[in-house]
Amino acid sequence: MKKRVIGLSLVLVLVLGMTGCGSKSENKEKETLRLGVTTGLNDHYIALIGEKEGFFEENGIDIELVEFATGIETIDATTSGQVDIGKAADFAIVNRIGNTEENFQGKLIGKFESSQNYALYVNPKQVSTLEDLKGKAVVTNPGTILDYLYALTYQKLGITENDVNVLNVSSGQEAIGVLSQNEAVAYWANGNAAQKIQEIGFEKLIGMEELNASVDDYYVASDNYIASNKTTTENFLKAVKETEDWIEENQSEAVKIIADKLGVEETLIQANLSSATLGLDFSKDTENHLEEIQEFNAEKGFYEKSYNIQKFINTEPLKNALPDAEIF
Repeated sequence: MKKRVIGLSLVLVLVLGMTGCGSKSENKEKETLRLGVTTGLNDHYIALIGEKEGFFEENGIDIELVEFATGIETIDATTSGQVDIGKAADFAIVNRIGNTEENFQGKLIGKFESSQNYALYVNPKQVSTLEDLKGKAVVTNPGTILDYLYALTYQKLGITENDVNVLNVSSGQEAIGVLSQNEAVAYWANGNAAQKIQEIGFEKLIGMEELNASVDDYYVASDNYIASNKTTTENFLKAVKETEDWIEENQSEAVKIIADKLGVEETLIQANLSSATLGLDFSKDTENHLEEIQEFNAEKGFYEKSYNIQKFINTEPLKNALPDAEIF
């Protein structure tokens, strides 16, 4: 009888112990992080996969996705506190800082990809070579990466902006309207805009690779968020690194997951991922790339004066999260 009592007691202790351990794991508190993403682009893909495969959860983060149509909207939402961390493309963030330098309260905390996903789409009835652009109308979104790509295009051609008729529009949707009315013959585009342009009969003429150009995408966070959420910021970067590694090793599966989540063609997702090199860093080359764009924007008069881009970079979270990452 005594042995039976001891045995029952031991079973109860083990059961209670296991129950306690399980409760502790299940009730582990997670920090909610509002992440601003650009709908249908790679930062959106990374967030969806990180959530689906549990990388954010494993790093103590309850991710809340907030979608925006453009990168500049994501930047503004981040610095104003509408979201905690957001995506920022190189040209857009450099331009936004230049125009709001004294009041800009945010920092770049890591580059997560470098891509060549823009292409110059043209009306094949009027343009078959770059030389055919001379004297014709092209469409751009002023103050965006498109200005930089057109400048490189003109440089390759040996012409200036004055040799074409530049039509300024405020959005990709407006650009498509202009092109569909045959008011212009060319437009640099990516993602959904590129797909819609091809649907109206435009064809790719050249890509960024022909211009030796790329777009670097970063994560940006407000100064206040970084200071108040040091651990969560670092854990977010860890989760992104794990997600990017998983995507690199399981790209076909990643494409299917994203297509199912967003209801878009797998070929578009595959094209976006294939055009990018994923990886978290903040190398000296990355900093130099930002400085080159800053100098270009200042020379073009996109803002009043040149500034020091290093003032708006904070690599501490990345250094703490990923000590082996390439950081200047």
